[in-house]
Amino acid sequence: MTIPVLLAFAEIMFALAMIVKVLTHYYRSTVHLLFVGMLLCLVIWLFGAAMGYSSSDYTVVIRWCKISSFGFLFLPAFTLHFTLVYSGRNPRGRAPKVLIYLPSAIFFAISLMRMVVFLDFIKVDGIWMGIPAYGDPVFYLIIAHYSCYYLIVFILLFRRIRMISGTYEKRQGMIIFASILITAILFNIEPFIIPALLDRPAFVFAPLFSIVWMAGIWIALRYYRLLGVYPVHLFEQMLSQITDIVIFIDFEFHVIFANESAVRRFMPDVRPGPAANLLLDDFIACDLVTRGKLSTFISSGLETGSVLSYFGIDEDKHLWRCRLTRLHDRFNDYYGVLMIIQNLASGKALKKKFGLSEREMEVVALVVDDRSNQEVAGVLNITIRTVKSHLTHIYMKTRTKNRVDLVNLVYGQE
Repeated sequence: MTIPVLLAFAEIMFALAMIVKVLTHYYRSTVHLLFVGMLLCLVIWLFGAAMGYSSSDYTVVIRWCKISSFGFLFLPAFTLHFTLVYSGRNPRGRAPKVLIYLPSAIFFAISLMRMVVFLDFIKVDGIWMGIPAYGDPVFYLIIAHYSCYYLIVFILLFRRIRMISGTYEKRQGMIIFASILITAILFNIEPFIIPALLDRPAFVFAPLFSIVWMAGIWIALRYYRLLGVYPVHLFEQMLSQITDIVIFIDFEFHVIFANESAVRRFMPDVRPGPAANLLLDDFIACDLVTRGKLSTFISSGLETGSVLSYFGIDEDKHLWRCRLTRLHDRFNDYYGVLMIIQNLASGKALKKKFGLSEREMEVVALVVDDRSNQEVAGVLNITIRTVKSHLTHIYMKTRTKNRVDLVNLVYGQE
């Protein structure tokens, strides 16, 4: 066996080892299976190239070239599908998925009938070399096909890297981006670009460059736990079932996720998400969540799961309670804040049961939020004397003696 053939079989064993590792993982999602599909394409391409390269029979070389074209033609399709799911844009329904793989299937069917990437193979000094099919229109269609696919892949990966907050998650995306980009360039330099410039046949070593692809993915898999998380859509489905308002923001106040209750309440015409680039101030047009409280909470250095809870009144004079929870990713890198805003039935209950006015309800909300009389006066633009007067009336109507009793009453009404 020649050195290229030995290298090809070594890479095949490496790819098979990764396939076994992924398939024996305790949790296998669509991303896992698409990752295996990418590796199988590389294995088929490498195996066909190795068998053809090691043969001395011309007809055997042609036969293995046609078989290996499956890996070359379907690799862009699996890569695009993998990237769509990895970046949270999993195509819904069967039709979009069929469209992703349909061009590859058509080109593969053509390649079984005739040569499409290489016109012919010749032996030069005992080495098989291919003659690229520069004059064949199908050749240029194939080049345009996988060029468009890889361009979409790079755009999706780049946008995901920009939107990721966690350092380790960002490095994971950068490694995947770099490994696919470098390999895609190497796949085209020797078989097509250099032979065209030097006017000579092409060495059929391109599949060996798959090691760059596999090494990059392996690093992301081994050291940055690629595929070791649950799909984002599962997280979104769980939060969508909650009737309270649920909003997730990153450390730059971008709205990463908002459930249906939040969308209906604040901005029905906008769908929050990484692609929307929506700031919290643009999404919530009221004083339920103040930038000051969020900034203090984010920069407080509290541990994962730390909770800040406070009360507020919206423009409709409803009493709300907002819970802020700091979240970290699996590498303990700060990720963002989960906000759960609850419309308290106690607001309506207090107002109806004790006959409180709207202004008195505003005072109750601020008192429960642990505001001093001076702060209440500043927020409501009234004097401290008026605040004390409102509190006296509130204590009389609710039969409470002080702020502590009033807070306990509000919590007891939930």
